[in-house]
Amino acid sequence: MQAINTTTVSAARPMTRQRMLSLAKQKGVTLTELIVSVVVMVLIVGFVFFLKGQVYGPLLGWMEATAVSTAMGKIENVYSGAANYTGLTTASMATPSIFQGKYLPGGAVINNRFGGQVTLGIVTINTTSDTMSYTDGGVRSDSCPTLVNQLAEDADRITVGGTVVKAVNGNLNAGTLKTQCDSGNTVAVMFERIKRS
Repeated sequence: MQAINTTTVSAARPMTRQRMLSLAKQKGVTLTELIVSVVVMVLIVGFVFFLKGQVYGPLLGWMEATAVSTAMGKIENVYSGAANYTGLTTASMATPSIFQGKYLPGGAVINNRFGGQVTLGIVTINTTSDTMSYTDGGVRSDSCPTLVNQLAEDADRITVGGTVVKAVNGNLNAGTLKTQCDSGNTVAVMFERIKRS
């Protein structure tokens, strides 16, 4: 038994020394490795911020366009049996059946994903109170073009920052849209939709 223990102990000693030598060689990070690691991390963070700037604004615009289209469709359903939009107000539509609860802070107020307020109203284009207006306030300038382009087919008239970028029975004016979207950090976008029979 003692021979077995001696063999086991003596066999373990060289491995332990070898292991210690191996660990001693890997005891720290060189300055070059540290600098390379920091540079790589800075590049990754910079790339993420670049992508956020290039992709985040348009993505928010696309998501908001989906929300606006859905809400306008629900409002149209409410008024489907009526001759026009008489009685349509922000307060009357500030309900969970039209808007997601997270955009309804209370007090008959409707917010959008940009933190701006949504204002609903009535406009006359052909006959009295025949058009719903949906104003999206506080729209980010980098989200504005995507939001408007996504809804260009659904809306009969679109106004950005007080200037019409799509007239009734007209096409979207891309140059005016760009100018108006870039006119401030945030802009108000109004979509008008004539009542469908």
